[in-house]
Amino acid sequence: MINFAEYSLTDYEKISLQQDQNNFILSIVVAAITFVSVVLIYIDYRNRKNKERAEKSIEIAKEFALEIISPLSILYAFFTAYNIDKIINKINFIQLEDFDLEELHSLYNDSDINKYQKLIQENDSEHKIRDLICDTLNKLEYMCMYISTNVADEKYIYNSLHQQFLKVIALLYLEISSTNINSKDKYYTNIIHVYNLWKNKYIKASKKEDVFKKKQKQKKKKLLPSPKI
Repeated sequence: MINFAEYSLTDYEKISLQQDQNNFILSIVVAAITFVSVVLIYIDYRNRKNKERAEKSIEIAKEFALEIISPLSILYAFFTAYNIDKIINKINFIQLEDFDLEELHSLYNDSDINKYQKLIQENDSEHKIRDLICDTLNKLEYMCMYISTNVADEKYIYNSLHQQFLKVIALLYLEISSTNINSKDKYYTNIIHVYNLWKNKYIKASKKEDVFKKKQKQKKKKLLPSPKI
């Protein structure tokens, strides 16, 4: 507080100074209240958005179970029946990243690619498998769009879906990559994004698990009684 006794001010000047001081204090209080209000609004918004993202994640998981599992089992059966899966499984799923024609030819030789295409053509004369692959990929791309744009929280979906998702995308790698002739103008970009996100997450989790198992083995060895000589 200002000590007016130290200054020879008129009553008007004293009142003006007091008023300015009150206005300053009031502005600080208003600013503090505004800041707290903004924080509370943000927390409320974030909680609502988190709830919406969780709900969207559950919705996507349901869609995957209802619309992807059935065609996926058909594709697995077809690929296994005609030994197409043996061609695909020559490459480890960890190596799949860019999903374009250039990467495809760097991973598979021309003989394997031609054999893959020939086996499908010979055993899918009515194009039912091709149509099923296209339909499945389009549905997956739509689901992955919500994950890529953070509308759905991938953390809620990863644990329940990542194994099947990584398998189906690895299974359809040749189809996706052969479509992406131009790396600048790709198809299924959301699928590719989620695949790499979950693949890296899976690799990281596997490494942690390996380290944990190694430590557990070391602990067990220490606990075992030493052999008597």
